[in-house]
Amino acid sequence: PGTAEKPFATPARARDAIRAKKAAGAAGPFVVAVRGGRYELAEPLTFGPDDADTRYEAHPGETPVLSGGKAVMPCAAQIAALR
Repeated sequence: PGTAEKPFATPARARDAIRAKKAAGAAGPFVVAVRGGRYELAEPLTFGPDDADTRYEAHPGETPVLSGGKAVMPCAAQIAALR
């Protein structure tokens, strides 16, 4: 996991894997190429001073979207009230 062939599913998972590598003695800098698509974040994606040597960038030619919002769909009663 965490390779081009087997990427992590979320940016948070990539961040946590890099933090674990650093704890085991690996030295940066690190680059995370985020693949295109929509990433629905259930909680804030936070970074601290120890993450300063890690760069997150879009994979070439792709557009990732990190979203902390959720789509709100109106219920049937609300739709009926608009008619």
